[in-house]
Amino acid sequence: PPAEPSARARAEVAVAAVAAPSAPSASAVLPADGGARGAACPALVVKFRTESVYPSPAANAPLAELARWLVAHPTATAIVDGHADASGSEATNLRLSRQRAAFIGATMEAAGAPKARVTVRGFGAFWPLDEAPPDASWNRRVTVQTKGDACPRLQEEVIEP
Repeated sequence: PPAEPSARARAEVAVAAVAAPSAPSASAVLPADGGARGAACPALVVKFRTESVYPSPAANAPLAELARWLVAHPTATAIVDGHADASGSEATNLRLSRQRAAFIGATMEAAGAPKARVTVRGFGAFWPLDEAPPDASWNRRVTVQTKGDACPRLQEEVIEP
């Protein structure tokens, strides 16, 4: 039988499958880190280098741990929101944010997270953090927000690029 593709290969396929960008509509749900300020669980924030789709290898262990947590908590869900800074065109930033989110979601799924409970979204540069200028490095991020009967962490965790 053919060899099973690696987790990174499966994640890269998910990134390649991201649809062509279109701007979020006015009725689009706000990102979990910008619109759900009262969210029950602290987020996992994965930051990225300029124009990069791939996170630092330091993100692997926290993402695998989060996948195991989702398996152990069958009513919990995860929202994976990708963001970009404003340094590129709207279309480029939207595509990049979706690819980042797709890669993080696929990495979690490869580690065992149930696909049906992981929602992946990309917002481009449309929702920068309030305290950061639109082109700030902090806006190159994916935020993983969990909801459910318990929280996987006591405080926000940030993975640097």
